[in-house]
Amino acid sequence: IMTIVEALLSGLLFSSYIYIHAAFCISALPWDYTATWVCAALGIDFCYYWVHRAAHEINLLWAAHQVHHSSEDYNLTTALRQSAFQTFGSWPFYLPMAFFIPPTHAIVHKQLNLLYQFWIHTEVVRSIGPLEYVLNTASHHRVHHGANRYCLDKNYAGVL
Repeated sequence: IMTIVEALLSGLLFSSYIYIHAAFCISALPWDYTATWVCAALGIDFCYYWVHRAAHEINLLWAAHQVHHSSEDYNLTTALRQSAFQTFGSWPFYLPMAFFIPPTHAIVHKQLNLLYQFWIHTEVVRSIGPLEYVLNTASHHRVHHGANRYCLDKNYAGVL
């Protein structure tokens, strides 16, 4: 049921993104331009950072997000522990992208970002070498999920 509710809410809220892009687009980036895809990826990741940070710092958003942090184990199922209500607090952060980024690009990169988030919720992957300096990795995200004082309010990153 949670998945159905989330799908309906996401569709309803994403229609506002589509409306803003159709009615108020400042500069329509070409659909087939590589830079449009790169801008969409960077924009989604930037917005995700602020969504995630807000989910930790604003009590109402934390009430929805804390479900994700309540697991005693840190494994791939932790990534799946999401509240249906998180959708309400997250989509407004992505709306400014509608002035430039086509909805197709936004939805594709939103899903790719979410897919990337899945694999970093594991203790199996220890390190991915030099990519640790550029990407958010499982070892970085383990710190984010830590309960020790030095771990709190660290690493809200998505991909980068």
